[in-house]
Amino acid sequence: MVMTQLEYITEEDILQSRPSSATEPLKPLRDAKNAFEKNYLISLLQACKGNVSDAAELAGKYRADFYSLLNKHNLNAADFRNTE
Repeated sequence: MVMTQLEYITEEDILQSRPSSATEPLKPLRDAKNAFEKNYLISLLQACKGNVSDAAELAGKYRADFYSLLNKHNLNAADFRNTE
């Protein structure tokens, strides 16, 4: 929320209200979405120890669709399987 006594909000008011902890510039939406999606897939694969069926179920996706997402982000489920 921007606090001002003026009748209108300026661009500077909005930019000043941005959290100072944001050190890196904002990405375009497509890039931000892709980064989130890849990190989400990695988290799912780690949680499911590379089991694609379980990861797809958690994501609410069909296995075939999940494999398409893995390919899109150059991820290999086998890399997340435990070798113990």
